[in-house]
Amino acid sequence: PQPTPWPSARTVVLRPILVLLVGLGLFIILPAILIPRLGLQLDLRDRTLVAFAGTLIAELILFAFLLRWLHAEGRTLRDIGFGRPTTAGAVAFGVLFAVVYAVYTLHNPAIGTHAREVSLFKLAGVTVGLVAAVIEECAFRGYIMSSLERCRVSTPKQVLLSGMAFGIIHAGFDWIGVVLTFLLGVVLAGTYVLGKRSLTPSIVSHALVNLAIEPWLLLFIVDMYGKLARAVG
Repeated sequence: PQPTPWPSARTVVLRPILVLLVGLGLFIILPAILIPRLGLQLDLRDRTLVAFAGTLIAELILFAFLLRWLHAEGRTLRDIGFGRPTTAGAVAFGVLFAVVYAVYTLHNPAIGTHAREVSLFKLAGVTVGLVAAVIEECAFRGYIMSSLERCRVSTPKQVLLSGMAFGIIHAGFDWIGVVLTFLLGVVLAGTYVLGKRSLTPSIVSHALVNLAIEPWLLLFIVDMYGKLARAVG
């Protein structure tokens, strides 16, 4: 079959945002609303595990859509940078930034207090975090930026739009969290460009961040919304 026409710049940016936000809404927010109404009493960690399960489902759905989009366009994951050769400098920069970002995030007592815990709960958070890192880099760096390049969008605009899309999918955080994830997305996009548009440096960087801060970041977010719900209710 002939590849479909290239989608517009607006389409390639909005596609992954909408798919992931709908998935997160269906598999995280909806269960969080329904569980109390069903009379189920879950503690904070159990509620966080439910959120992780929902995150994993949403990420896998995004990945399935991504493969479908690429197939329709006659492309593969390698065409957007997966497994493409890169530079040692880009990987080193990604690792250094991940360390700085993780240390800053862990300075929040609600997140950093548990940083040295080794448990099945930590394992669950790390597993989902690593899967999310790979899929989100493929979608929000590889797919968006390579497609924008085909649409003749300048590299600085590609970096900015990639960061904006990444910030939007974390809209469930408070405004500081959204700003920080926007900045994280911008740096990861810059790392992608620095690494000759290979996804390896940005995946490594994103994975290291998630390895350090999960499951404690999501636990903090779930707790924040729990307290808000009790205050409103």
